[in-house]
Amino acid sequence: MTITVLDSRILDLNYRYYHGSLDPIVRNAGIAVAEEIEKLTPEDASILMICGTGNKAGDAINAAYMLRDKRIAIFHMYRGVDHIKSDKIRSIFESLKIDPVPLERIDEAIKGSDLLVDALLGTGIKGKPSADYARIISIMNGSGKPILSIDMPSGFGTEVHILPKVTVTMHAPKEGMSRENSGTMAIKDIGIPEDLVNTSGPGYFLSYPLPDAASHKGMNGKLGIFAGARYPGAAIVASLGAEKIGLDLIHIYTDPTFRDLVQGYSPFLITVPYSDLSRSEENDSLLIGPGNGLNEEYDEIMSKLLSLDKPTLVDADGIKTLNRCKYTRKRPIVVTPHRKEFEILTGMEATEDNAYSYARKTGNVVLLKGKVDIITDGKRIIHSPGGNARMTMGGTGDLLAGIVAALLAKGIDELHASALGSFINKKVGENAFLRYSYWFGIMDMVKMLPETMAWMYNFCYETRD
Repeated sequence: MTITVLDSRILDLNYRYYHGSLDPIVRNAGIAVAEEIEKLTPEDASILMICGTGNKAGDAINAAYMLRDKRIAIFHMYRGVDHIKSDKIRSIFESLKIDPVPLERIDEAIKGSDLLVDALLGTGIKGKPSADYARIISIMNGSGKPILSIDMPSGFGTEVHILPKVTVTMHAPKEGMSRENSGTMAIKDIGIPEDLVNTSGPGYFLSYPLPDAASHKGMNGKLGIFAGARYPGAAIVASLGAEKIGLDLIHIYTDPTFRDLVQGYSPFLITVPYSDLSRSEENDSLLIGPGNGLNEEYDEIMSKLLSLDKPTLVDADGIKTLNRCKYTRKRPIVVTPHRKEFEILTGMEATEDNAYSYARKTGNVVLLKGKVDIITDGKRIIHSPGGNARMTMGGTGDLLAGIVAALLAKGIDELHASALGSFINKKVGENAFLRYSYWFGIMDMVKMLPETMAWMYNFCYETRD
């Protein structure tokens, strides 16, 4: 089994969310690194730990602490001890009473070492390493010394990367790792519960593309919503939820009779008669179904929209009529049924096994709504717990559909968008319950979306152990 670099980062954050701290797995990772160092070197060998500021540095420091009476540890801290992100790891390093080697003496330190430990760059790197990091990587590769990389070689996936003898990889190898680019792989169980791998959480926010300061109108997502042709409230809730996810444009294709009603909820929304699909291909994603009713005249419109082959979510009445539509497409469809809708769509009981089977057979992604949402693409199954009893009220499914469709418009793949959207919807419900107990409504959930998104951003990018 392999895991993508993104999913590895997601897993770390979800572990911290559900278990309160990364300390236990960082400690176990340190033990794992120490064990491999002992295999590669004799007693009293000199080990040079070359560290960045993240979790890999923590693993190296913990390993040095475990080996403090068995090996001679030397450190180079690329950005200094003060930049270590974890207060606890910084405290452990200070207890070792080791003065880090400055950059100007790095060549000398490498020559005097028996083993180099690569703890420079982790899974959070974007693009190739900077010139300074590239210089250190080049020196390490050219030293002739054996290198042990922690979790994955620094710079992995770029043309500038460490070429280790051994990589101690945590939990599972990262996708793309091989003997040629990672050396011998020592796969270590560091105590991540198996069920956590398949559980949604705030870590999925890492798949959300933050807006570029130089971006212009339309670059951050355009969503087309074909909904509310019979029940406009569904379109209103879905579109307001999608708006709060941070899109640039939302077009609502609906009955012209409801235009003023829908438009009145937000000046941001653009209403279009449902029969006018002339510019529908300009949308980055599509949401089809909520509040449309079961009128067969909409089948042709649905068929045309599905044939655009854009990221598409089908919900509610769209699910009930999907099998009547005739379309050709290559991309998967995200379907978000509750139990009864799943039975109508598939003719099968709404179970996890049947959701997986349907997804595997059709290539679609299923988000089966319930106390614990079940999300599957026919390859993986992700469970999304949370929420509360008040979320049985009307509108929560429409809100979920709007959230996930908006994430698709952001360019997030169908599985990650479904997992993140499910978590957001349930977390908003939990936050609303904390404020209003059993007496919150769907508009309270809509209003709490921005602060929930801001909390996730802070959790993923600002807070540290």
